[in-house]
Amino acid sequence: MTHADLSGVARGFNEIVVDGRGNAYVNGGNSDLMAGEEFTPGIVAAASVATLLDRPVALFGHSLGAVVAFEVATRLRPGAVQHLFASARNAPHDTTVVGDVHLRDDAGLVAELRRLAGTDGGVLDHPDLLPLVLPAVRADHQVIETYVGAPGRAVDCPITVLVGADDTEVTPAEAALWAECTHDRFEVLTYPGDHFYLDDVRSDVIAAVAAHLRR
Repeated sequence: MTHADLSGVARGFNEIVVDGRGNAYVNGGNSDLMAGEEFTPGIVAAASVATLLDRPVALFGHSLGAVVAFEVATRLRPGAVQHLFASARNAPHDTTVVGDVHLRDDAGLVAELRRLAGTDGGVLDHPDLLPLVLPAVRADHQVIETYVGAPGRAVDCPITVLVGADDTEVTPAEAALWAECTHDRFEVLTYPGDHFYLDDVRSDVIAAVAAHLRR
């Protein structure tokens, strides 16, 4: 999953972008803090690094990354995270969304990727590339489809949820449940597009994030 490059959107902030694979990058750089680790230890590792940063932290996570960002935020010292941006994902405690994609055979997994239309068709049509791609995709789906967030947990920073108007993976009502995850301000921003709306409105999202961080 590609993410919007948010580097430099607001001075005085350290940006930690959490992508759809659960990888964390500080200031948009190449430091992969979580690759090769299990989901929960990876979150703890990212949180541990973030506590050492000498500036406020803003977290942006897309899809699976939104859940990872929330888990990181709940593990940081109070006040460390200034804003949490959760993109294209239902709230952590929302148990109404279930999935079985990780249990499907390879053909079923490919069909799901085609439905979401976020993967290059050339990759999905290439028999030599699929064995390299599908195990990681299946693992991603297993993580998010078996994840259950503990109810009642909330962060002290504002949460802004970003969704595509035509996203079939999260409805406006599901997005609104993120309000229960913060003791601070909450807002939902809707953009044209589907689950991968970021590809088409990157500059708009960057502008919105920058504006929120300057408040």
